[in-house]
Amino acid sequence: MKMFPPPSRKPLACLAVVVTLMFVVLHRGLGLDNIGGGFHPGHVWVIDQVAQMMQGSESWSGWTQRIGYPEPVFLRLIAWVPLLVAAPVAMVFGAPAAMLFIIVVGLIASAWASAALIQRLTGSGWTASAGAALVYCMGPFALGVMANGQLAKMQLWCLPLVLLCSDKVLREGGRGLLVLGLFLASLAMGFTSPSVGLVAPAALAVLIVFRTLWLDAGAFRAFCVLAVVAVAMCVPFLMHTVEVSGTVGLLPAAPVPGLVAPESLAPVANIAGLFWSAGAWNPEHSAINNVAALGLPAVLALAVALTRPRPSVLLGFSLFLVGVLLALGPSQVWGENRWILPAYLLDIAGYPMQKSGMYYRFVQVAALGLALATASLASRWSKRGWVLAWAVGLLSFMDGVRGTEQIWPRQMKPVASYSLFESMAADPVRGAVLEFPLGHLDTEGERRLVAALIHQRSTTALARNTIVRGTPRLERLAAIIEGRNAEEVLAQAGFRYVLLHRPKEPASRSLRTKLESHLGSPSGDQNLALWVISPSTVKR
Repeated sequence: MKMFPPPSRKPLACLAVVVTLMFVVLHRGLGLDNIGGGFHPGHVWVIDQVAQMMQGSESWSGWTQRIGYPEPVFLRLIAWVPLLVAAPVAMVFGAPAAMLFIIVVGLIASAWASAALIQRLTGSGWTASAGAALVYCMGPFALGVMANGQLAKMQLWCLPLVLLCSDKVLREGGRGLLVLGLFLASLAMGFTSPSVGLVAPAALAVLIVFRTLWLDAGAFRAFCVLAVVAVAMCVPFLMHTVEVSGTVGLLPAAPVPGLVAPESLAPVANIAGLFWSAGAWNPEHSAINNVAALGLPAVLALAVALTRPRPSVLLGFSLFLVGVLLALGPSQVWGENRWILPAYLLDIAGYPMQKSGMYYRFVQVAALGLALATASLASRWSKRGWVLAWAVGLLSFMDGVRGTEQIWPRQMKPVASYSLFESMAADPVRGAVLEFPLGHLDTEGERRLVAALIHQRSTTALARNTIVRGTPRLERLAAIIEGRNAEEVLAQAGFRYVLLHRPKEPASRSLRTKLESHLGSPSGDQNLALWVISPSTVKR
């Protein structure tokens, strides 16, 4: 049985065009020299890093001195499938263009994988399944991950692909190629999107129970599926959890300890947010914004479908119910009481979700259930059912835009001080870049990583340097400016440039004065003060 037989080609082609247009409209056009919206700055740099690894310029061990200079840092990367696809594109067209390419490809892959799963589980036509897929791949939750631009989170194809391969094993037996396909899909999920890997067991359990009860899939096949997925996930789990002795180059986006988290940070969902309010969006910390919401049109479609509960409708409802209950976290306060919820059992068992606290990600399981229910409802009308499926899918998309209207359209912002970075790249004298302020959050740090792609020099910047005191690497860098003969010490350490970001802000005044006393008057612009270390003292 072909995954995409001839009847699927026109609906899937139409679906690819629709999701691409949605992306273009929501991001107010496309700009390859700009960063913003779906371009997550740190991930643009990572694409270039993988491209350098492919060309032999950087080690596959994960250690690099391109960032966090002068000490080597370790890169524990995720999103491996899109990175490996995007890296060759980056070699030809550049990392920003490759980022754009892989975002669109990921959206299309998510749409196709969910449509194929929906068609298989509901028996609906391909046109109806393609429309229902929009509920999952372009619903409110999907819009949220698209807006914060984190490449790994956007790979929503991981979950339906694993479920699709699991269902083939459950229904068709454990033939070699089917088992291999399930193993590779699970492995890809673990290395690409660990957050999806954490929610997948809940969806997989629902599917196995459904197939065992309704189609007598058999306990052996169920065990085979669970064993293959578990073995495949062990490899990336060990990679993600192994301790590293040294500086980690790319830390997960998270609120700063001791600071009040923005209202938009939702480690657990809530009833209001799920069904009629997507919550606030903090543009200064977009990497940690979450949209734990479900499209109301799809919820209504599920309610109507339950009036005639076919097996596929019950499957969709089960996924919806499990996803919602787990997304609400271990407990919720309703009225004057705190209610213990099923996710509390995950805490007791020490499930990794407890450590991340991001229970809201189970919303995508619920969204997949809504997509199945939508297709099942549409299948009641053999000729015009696809119209209903597309209507619900498009309305869910519009409802997601309504609930997140403060996000859209995403602005594509040019890289500040671009000409200065180009002049640094043209400088024939090699040397690294020392960037101040040393302490910064991820949003600022990732802008510096994008600048590093332009000036092509090693930099002290990381995606996030939260605090200086207590961080030996940053303390040593700060001590250089405090001591004597700062320029000579910098030259001996291999630095060519010293940068001060936002030099005219009051918070930077004392730091600028100190730098000027050691290094003289800077050049630059209103966004960047720049000092050049004397070429005669820099190691070539």
